[in-house]
Amino acid sequence: MKQLLTALIAASSLLMAACSAPAGQPSPKEADTALWKAVKKGAPDAYLLGTIHINRNGSILPSEVSDALKQSKQLVLETDLRKAQNPADPEVQQMAMMMYDTQNRIPLSKSLGSKRYQAVAAVLKQKNIPVPVAETDALRPWAFNMLIETTYLPDGYSVEAGTEMLLLQNKAADAAVVPLETLPESINYFTLLPNDVVLRSTDSFIAHHDGIQKDQLEMFTNYQQGRIRKLTANALNKEKAMRFTAEQDRETVWKWYTGTLLEARNRKWQHKLEKILPQAPTLAAVGTLHLFGETGMIESLRRMGYTVTPVMMKPQNEK
Repeated sequence: MKQLLTALIAASSLLMAACSAPAGQPSPKEADTALWKAVKKGAPDAYLLGTIHINRNGSILPSEVSDALKQSKQLVLETDLRKAQNPADPEVQQMAMMMYDTQNRIPLSKSLGSKRYQAVAAVLKQKNIPVPVAETDALRPWAFNMLIETTYLPDGYSVEAGTEMLLLQNKAADAAVVPLETLPESINYFTLLPNDVVLRSTDSFIAHHDGIQKDQLEMFTNYQQGRIRKLTANALNKEKAMRFTAEQDRETVWKWYTGTLLEARNRKWQHKLEKILPQAPTLAAVGTLHLFGETGMIESLRRMGYTVTPVMMKPQNEK
């Protein structure tokens, strides 16, 4: 159960980061980096880091990020993934109630349709990924989609190697972890899509899983090599980003991505950071594509009176 919940949280973060870039293109003046320093007279220094939620096993934090983390007394994250390890946590229990049809107990084979369910199982079997029937049987279709998106990964990649997990593992013992969203808030966005759109998304995974995984690998590799501009440009390409989405759903899904997953969340996070940053030296880490554009975190900090400058990083290393 703990592994399933952690995977679902990571899936929500991955999908948001991968799909919410349209309003977040770096302007020509912005440097090609995921790490930024924010300075304001009379306020503690802050760092802003764009993250990748799933990464290559064996990855370590770049030295520049490690240095920023050592200087920080607060680690701000989208969500606190550690909570997913405690099934008794109230947020985890609320999240489980959202994901599971506990009242009607409709099995996935019925809510997805038997043919669709068997097709997904066949795709996962190609990579020796069993469908955990006991844990997924009453999952709602949108939650199951999130699970398969983060389960069907390129070989050698995992949630455990993602930036957030590395930050949590390497932060100072006395550094506070401050989430911008609760766990239920982080997955609630995915309940907003109509069920028929969700089912067609499952069909798209069945038909295009290899292409989807290729896009994932390209995104991961660009991040590891510090090609932030290229990563963002790819996500900004509507035709490319939507090519595996059913044609009838592309406008609906695109508006959901741009309006709900990016712009609305960025505005909410700005208000929270206005209260958080003055308290102590901070490293704020959010999905990379939340950094850029007029509603992005870089411009948000500038509107708050911070001078925000790039910190250039070397490509990621492995242990």
